[in-house]
Amino acid sequence: MSEQLAALVALALHEDLEHGGDVTATATIPADARGRARVVARRPGVLSGLVAARAVVAAVDPSVAVEELASDGDALEPGTPVLELDGATRSLLAAERTMLNFLGHLSGVATETARYVEELAGTRCALRDTRKTTPAMRELEKAAVRAGGGTNHRMGLYDGILVKDNHVAACGGVFEATRQALGYVAETGRDVEVQVEVDDVDQLREA
Repeated sequence: MSEQLAALVALALHEDLEHGGDVTATATIPADARGRARVVARRPGVLSGLVAARAVVAAVDPSVAVEELASDGDALEPGTPVLELDGATRSLLAAERTMLNFLGHLSGVATETARYVEELAGTRCALRDTRKTTPAMRELEKAAVRAGGGTNHRMGLYDGILVKDNHVAACGGVFEATRQALGYVAETGRDVEVQVEVDDVDQLREA
């Protein structure tokens, strides 16, 4: 588990368990009770988020056994089993909602991506994502895009040059912004791709 994922899971669990844990389970479930739980799909879609689900369960109780019954990127039909958990009943209940929130959200991203990828089938187009991700969830959401058949663009501002309208305005035009970007790469030797967004054919020629 990456440090970023561990921190995200800890923050998500903190929302539920901040003040004294799951009081309902503590009040109603014996401490030594054990149970099995199965996560199944409710709707058709594409699965994503298993790494996050495992991380949630491990953070709540590392002794809970987790068996994956499907893989990220799998097409799901209603009733398709995804995960099976075996462990302390209190632990299963404490992890349930946070685990399902991650799975539901990320599978939603993968499913929507797959819908657009299907629309593009037979063309020369590839579906690429952006940095417009949920804060702190970029790594997971980018993985969900891949699970849905899409292609990742930049992970951050550090791994590619993308000259956009704000850079063009600051530099006084597409030509100058592009010249500066290419000059930076030549001067520093950075192994990054240079891309330029344009609004029309004139700007394309300028670039």
